[in-house]
Amino acid sequence: MEEAPERDWSQLPADLLILIFGTLEVPELLSSATVCRSWRAGYKLDRRLDASSLFRSPCLAYSAADREADVATLHCLSDDRRHHITVPGPLFRGRYVVGSSHGWLITADEKSELLLVNPITRAQIALPPVMTMKNIGLRLTRREKALHSYVLYYLDLKAGCRNRNMYTEREFYDPGEARYFLYKRVALSGDPSSGNCIVLIIHWFQDQLSFARVGDIGWTWIHAEPYCSHYQDLFYNNEDGLFYALRGTGEVHTIDLSGPSPVVKVIFKEVVNYIDNNKYVLRAPWGDLIQVWRDDDVINDGEWITNKLVVYKMDLVQQKVVEVKDLKGYALFLGFNTSFFLPVTTFPTLKANCIYHTDDNMEYVCGKKLSRRHIVAFSLDENVFTDFLPSDSRLNWPPPIWILPSYAG
Repeated sequence: MEEAPERDWSQLPADLLILIFGTLEVPELLSSATVCRSWRAGYKLDRRLDASSLFRSPCLAYSAADREADVATLHCLSDDRRHHITVPGPLFRGRYVVGSSHGWLITADEKSELLLVNPITRAQIALPPVMTMKNIGLRLTRREKALHSYVLYYLDLKAGCRNRNMYTEREFYDPGEARYFLYKRVALSGDPSSGNCIVLIIHWFQDQLSFARVGDIGWTWIHAEPYCSHYQDLFYNNEDGLFYALRGTGEVHTIDLSGPSPVVKVIFKEVVNYIDNNKYVLRAPWGDLIQVWRDDDVINDGEWITNKLVVYKMDLVQQKVVEVKDLKGYALFLGFNTSFFLPVTTFPTLKANCIYHTDDNMEYVCGKKLSRRHIVAFSLDENVFTDFLPSDSRLNWPPPIWILPSYAG
């Protein structure tokens, strides 16, 4: 039998290439555009195929009602386009999206296990099992010895162990519910696909910290000091290789995880001696350390909305916060994501001195999973909130989150 002649796929007609490319999702489309020059040229012929704007713009990641449960939608702010990407299992719509950093979504599945997923490349990394966390125990079924529920133990920072002397020493949660108490904020030290990445968690349960490196077999509880609790937000600073963690009182700690044991230092003293709002912390591009304080209010039928955002610069010398109204030509993105600034000169669709905020009130988001999620833009100049990116197809679960897409990994 004669062998079939070899085909030169680089010679496919441009109009046929465009038809084929139009059926592909972003990961396959970007890969196909790198096959050869002619395919790259065909990819560039039709503006509708161009996915490069994803890497030049922040996106809102969410689950869309007009797509399957395994599809994540990225709404690109630079051109107002929606890109739909099928992500590997478990189903995206069943995940709790607890953070984003370096182009990766940080998610917890229905057994409360943490998974990092890059929606652009579909790469996925499993983090150490939840059962290795210090504050977790397991309850198994009698016959099958299968997971029935998690036991969340109270941890004693001074003693460095589970506290068995308290009146209430533990709480019981089913595997899918425990994730709401285990993950309040999650930060990454770098691109997890690099093999050199530390993951730092704030647990909502007691607001304490645990960390692990990608590839570790377990989590390490941080109890270096008796005050390592009541945290609200955190980020990693590439300049000094330290994590910065903010407590509800405005106090800020640096956390050095480069050595054999965590080292925690107080670099900014408490501003208030009570916790009456939610706070964020980040480093501004111009060098200042920034705190943002958020107040919420309850409106119709127990629906929570953000009604106040105040930006402060941290004066490390005077140990005080100073309110600022000028973001120096930048826009600020807040929510479950690691907070970030973007220059409006590079992203002209954004407004200077504006805060783009997604719902991250955990009591409301986790307590009322199907309630409305507010996406707002807050003008520091006008002191006005406006609804942002209205979408009839955007679902409320998992909670929408900002992401800066990356092709790494």
